[in-house]
Amino acid sequence: MSAWNPVEGVPGLWCRARATGGVPMWNAFALRLADGSLAVLSAPPSPGEGEMAELEALGRPSVLLAPNHYHNLGLRGFSQRFPSALAVSTAAARPRLLAKTGVATLGVEALAERLPPGVTLLVPPGTKQGEVWLRFTTPTGVTWLVTDAFFNVTPLPQNPFGWFLWLTQGAPGLRIGGTFLAVGLADRREYYPWLADQLVADQPTTLLTAHGEAARDSELWRRLGEIARGRLGG
Repeated sequence: MSAWNPVEGVPGLWCRARATGGVPMWNAFALRLADGSLAVLSAPPSPGEGEMAELEALGRPSVLLAPNHYHNLGLRGFSQRFPSALAVSTAAARPRLLAKTGVATLGVEALAERLPPGVTLLVPPGTKQGEVWLRFTTPTGVTWLVTDAFFNVTPLPQNPFGWFLWLTQGAPGLRIGGTFLAVGLADRREYYPWLADQLVADQPTTLLTAHGEAARDSELWRRLGEIARGRLGG
């Protein structure tokens, strides 16, 4: 079984999913850049040699994106294995990433200039952990790849972590979890209007997230808007 699998509907993107309690929960991604090398998002901790060989067969990792300051567990190991790769993050994420990993990151502009056609970065305002997303324009619509802003964990893992998700309203199903509200947001009055406007502008039909499964629906953007309004708009 492959560790890195193509993401349906998004050419040049692969996902590496790790399960908790038998439920896919932790996702890393690899994106083919304009020069044929790879950007690795949320680099996974302690990957096996077979998994690393599979990744390198797809392309040489040249950029390591920490999409917020909590997604740092694999950053040091990948930086050591690929010393020429650029580690990048938002400015808000940089201090904690350096403290936790010892890896100094460049700004996300270093990744933006290497992205293939049809792929752009979205940097939501008002987050305290420095969240950054990827936006893909595909023949079937817009895809968003987010980190902790939305979860889509189904079913609920039957273990202590699953109960934690339930208590914090992070699962089951498509949710904005309580952990994002508590430790991810700095200013919801800045973040929520931006999110509402971006949903209308992009009308994404696919959501990929670091936690859980992909969500696909022609009216997904409306559903995300309803979820955001219920959790953030009050």
